[in-house]
Amino acid sequence: MSQPPEPLAHVLVATDFSPVAEHALARAGRLPIAPNGSVMVVHALAEGVPATLRAQVEDFARQRLRRAQATLIDQLAASGRPGIAVSVALLGGGACPEIARCAAENRADLIVLGRQGKTPLQALLIGSTAEGVYRAVEVPTLIVARPARGAYQRPLIAVALDGAGAELALRARRVFGSGVRRKRLLHAYRVPVPGLLPWARASRVLTPLRKHYRELAAAGVAELGSSLEAIEARWEPTIVRGDPRHAIVVEAMHGGSDLIVVGRHARSRLAEAWVGNVADAVVRAAARDVLVVPLADPPAESVFR
Repeated sequence: MSQPPEPLAHVLVATDFSPVAEHALARAGRLPIAPNGSVMVVHALAEGVPATLRAQVEDFARQRLRRAQATLIDQLAASGRPGIAVSVALLGGGACPEIARCAAENRADLIVLGRQGKTPLQALLIGSTAEGVYRAVEVPTLIVARPARGAYQRPLIAVALDGAGAELALRARRVFGSGVRRKRLLHAYRVPVPGLLPWARASRVLTPLRKHYRELAAAGVAELGSSLEAIEARWEPTIVRGDPRHAIVVEAMHGGSDLIVVGRHARSRLAEAWVGNVADAVVRAAARDVLVVPLADPPAESVFR
């Protein structure tokens, strides 16, 4: 029998009052928050505001925060959850450190913020806030890209088979809840090709090699799915060959996923330079909501898998 996930208790929503920040606010109102839970809406003042204009800027920000608060209260009441407390806070300059500090002080279970960047250049610059926040915190960060039209129904959980897959899926389940239409466990695997392989022998070697690594991937995802089915059935396995930084985005698009879930390990700079950071790549490229979940480092032998 399906066991309902523990609902979120404290959610922090960061807003810059842009249209995509409105999407993040609306998404927060549709999350599975405990009946006695809370939502805090925060805005970090821009750095470098002239002293002569600071009072006006702060007054404007407080007005917008109160408006956001009222909107969210109405939305929660309309969905039958009037007991969820909604508060606001105006933070000092430096969005990333201030949001991280506020989340820690208020013991937030989740940080929600809107995605910026529609052009390729803007997409590269998204790290100024979104990436800066999830790198600085120890709680999941939900980066919202689309209008919220209801609860998540088709999450895609990208797993690396490094021992953290179950933790990733269960922490993500608190955000998308139970009873979704379709939830997939995706593993993208790569085949290490031996160097200087003679072309004449390539097909004879590569074909069984690809089969071997696909079987390993399929077995790993099946084992993970079986362990999760004790909690909730219907975890659909998906196995693809390719670079996960690209494959995750493509599978989400082709499968109609409304949420991508990726884990992020606190690896060394050397490891990240070697394997690349999947979470960063997905956040920059995906035109869908992305949940980044911080995970403990895998064992040393699985870091480069």
